[in-house]
Amino acid sequence: MTQTKQSIAVVGAGLAGVTCALQLQSAGHAVVLYEKSRGAAGRMSTRRDGDWQADHGAQYFTARGDAFKAQVDQWASAGLVSTWRARIGELTAAQPFQWVAKPGPTRYVATPGMNSLVRSMANQLNLQINTTITRIERGQEGWLLYSKEQDTALPAVQFVVFAIPAPQLVAFDSVLPSPWITQASQTRFDPCWASLVGFQQPLDLPFDALFINEGPLSWIARNHSKPGRTGPETWTLHASPEFSAQTIERDGQDLQTEILTAFAQITTVQPVWTQIHKWRYALSHPAAESGEPALWDAQMRLGVCGDWLADGRIEGAWRSGQACATLVLEG
Repeated sequence: MTQTKQSIAVVGAGLAGVTCALQLQSAGHAVVLYEKSRGAAGRMSTRRDGDWQADHGAQYFTARGDAFKAQVDQWASAGLVSTWRARIGELTAAQPFQWVAKPGPTRYVATPGMNSLVRSMANQLNLQINTTITRIERGQEGWLLYSKEQDTALPAVQFVVFAIPAPQLVAFDSVLPSPWITQASQTRFDPCWASLVGFQQPLDLPFDALFINEGPLSWIARNHSKPGRTGPETWTLHASPEFSAQTIERDGQDLQTEILTAFAQITTVQPVWTQIHKWRYALSHPAAESGEPALWDAQMRLGVCGDWLADGRIEGAWRSGQACATLVLEG
């Protein structure tokens, strides 16, 4: 891309989209970020209601590559992320209940909620929320974007970057290169039911989180073991990929009994409230793990980024956003 200021639309305000948009804006371009929901975060989401909060999407992240480690250090210095020093274990038997400590890499969380990091980054951008992009087409002044919420086209832009899950990208097959659509179509996503439960008193348990390898649950975590969390005791219960795939079209409230029954094998304390959330595209399994972390067509001025092009992790989302912005800037 030349040094001339260009107008760029980024569709999707998860970590990949926000990372890409920030880098493009820092290079001097006019960027607008479109998000279909009511705020930036993607799967790094936190739900709040009254005096309670709970991370119901991504629970933590790790840092493997040197570049991402440096970025995490910057976020930590700015007070945006902290190390999660939790007592984490793995369930070895449900009946009778047994567990063992599960050491692992350093785990990080955004503070005071998992969505805080992406929202802090998005605050520096021109973010248009509640805007569901349904189609794009070429116009005389560039790309025209259309949303479900508006009757007319949005302001024309010269470049468009999609930062959305692969299954949603397929809806734009009339304009995107066919190899991209093929790759998106071959990317598999595991769904996940996220159950949030609240208690009047902290649970007297010797751990803060457990990996679970049997039954309907795969993960449980005490939200208040994470830095910066306040309010009453809340736990996040993630259903297993297998259970979620088998029940994804069922009503979530009907599933709460099965999920809470599995949780009751660990503690007999009854929650005072429960909520449930469906993540249809929770965990990606890239079709080509050794492929490029972003897609770019200089002639069409179209790009794609997202964790599904990398390794499916939060680090992969950041790396993909960085890579896509670099490709756009290089033209």
